[in-house]
Amino acid sequence: MIRFLIILPTVAALVAIGWFLWKSGFLAQAEKPEPIMDRPVMDAKERRAFLKRLKRWREEGKISREEFEHISALCQEEWDE
Repeated sequence: MIRFLIILPTVAALVAIGWFLWKSGFLAQAEKPEPIMDRPVMDAKERRAFLKRLKRWREEGKISREEFEHISALCQEEWDE
């Protein structure tokens, strides 16, 4: 009997939450998300700032040499397009 008194309100709460999310449109948005264009950084000032930050991280030991080279190569590849 006690289990029934715990499970029934829990199920009712989950159904109510699901109904609220469905009515408010959150579930429809999750089923059909809007695509976001991920554009490369085009501003030269932002590129220099990022490369400077990347070099500083390498000098501080936050990233390894391999990671630095990999990230740098990815950036150059993206920026060259």
